[in-house]
Amino acid sequence: MTTWSFLARVRMYTNGESLFSKLKPEKRERIIAAALGEFADKGYTGASMNVIAANAGVAKGSLFDYFGNKSGLFGYIYHMALTETTAYLRSARTASRNDEFFTRIEKLMVASLDFVTAHPDIAAVYYRITHTGDAPYPTDILADIHGRLLDFIRDFITEAIARHEIRSDIDPSVAAFLLAGILDRFLQAHFAPFLDPYATFRTIGRAESLRWIDELIGLYRRGMTVYGVHPKGTIS
Repeated sequence: MTTWSFLARVRMYTNGESLFSKLKPEKRERIIAAALGEFADKGYTGASMNVIAANAGVAKGSLFDYFGNKSGLFGYIYHMALTETTAYLRSARTASRNDEFFTRIEKLMVASLDFVTAHPDIAAVYYRITHTGDAPYPTDILADIHGRLLDFIRDFITEAIARHEIRSDIDPSVAAFLLAGILDRFLQAHFAPFLDPYATFRTIGRAESLRWIDELIGLYRRGMTVYGVHPKGTIS
């Protein structure tokens, strides 16, 4: 199967005309929960359609009717998780639109931490993809994930430059790359300690996590603030 046909099938399964979309909401939710849990626990390669069907209380053949095969089901879960994550972060961005740049980034980090805490299975699927490439057509999926994140953060930076909140000589793409790396590393240390044996974020508590966010934003602020602008955005 080509990459195009894989992505086309994902779109087909997520539109309002698919067989799966016509199921009763309760049944759809059972299948989504079972699939998300299985992919989170075992990754794409190790996930079993038999287990998903059993946990969802449906016939295995029904899953193939709805999604074609395991890659189609994974594609649906990937699209659903990405849509939910993107909507949450866009909402956080909109809510902070009147704040100065560094406050907005701090709120973005807090919102991201809250999201992965509330949705551990989505976080698990994300980290399995990004750290093992365990997905159908991983190159394209990874490019999609990282491209969306970089574009999202680059928009913050470009707007802050236009508002004279950060230095105009900063390359938005380079700054977005740095900030995306900080955000991903911070969340990874909280959610996936097996990837970071020296971090103890899962045991330090929320107050200490927020202190870390404040410290990280402080470092970022000192490197990007316009000369003559105090940390909270007031001109000297």
